[in-house]
Amino acid sequence: MKDDKMGDRWKWCKNCALVIAIVLALTFLSLFLWKKYSEPGSQSGECQTQLQNQTIQVWAQLETCTEALKKDRDKAKKESDDIRAQLLIATQSLSNSSQHWDSCRKELYNLQSNIMSQNKEISKERAEKHKLQEEIKQLRQQISEWENQKKQEPSKGSGATIPDQAIILRLLLLPLLLL
Repeated sequence: MKDDKMGDRWKWCKNCALVIAIVLALTFLSLFLWKKYSEPGSQSGECQTQLQNQTIQVWAQLETCTEALKKDRDKAKKESDDIRAQLLIATQSLSNSSQHWDSCRKELYNLQSNIMSQNKEISKERAEKHKLQEEIKQLRQQISEWENQKKQEPSKGSGATIPDQAIILRLLLLPLLLL
């Protein structure tokens, strides 16, 4: 029995040593964890400060970018308004030019019509002039024949003689010759 008592004590000592070892391990582990996480707590405050500073910087950059975008938007709107105004002026100018071209086309059509009518009139006048030239030619020939007759016949005292008639015809034909 003595061996049994010794064996039980040995077991009990073993168990106590195990419990003490576990308690010591847990104590050291908790101290280690407490030390490890208590220092970063102060680092956590620094991290929060850095995070706040970075957040402030990001907001400042965002505000700067927003202002730049507003300026760019305002500038683009102004340029767009300027381009619209120029486009309106160009459209009005184009409309005026179109109206001017329309009036020029009408005037050109009228001029062409006038030229055509004048060409017709000139053609008629040329035909009439040619006809008159032919008549003049015939009359000259007739005068020439009368003069030849006069030279061959002696003069009789009755009224106008053939040379007088020739002079009258020449005076009548003179304006026609000047055409």
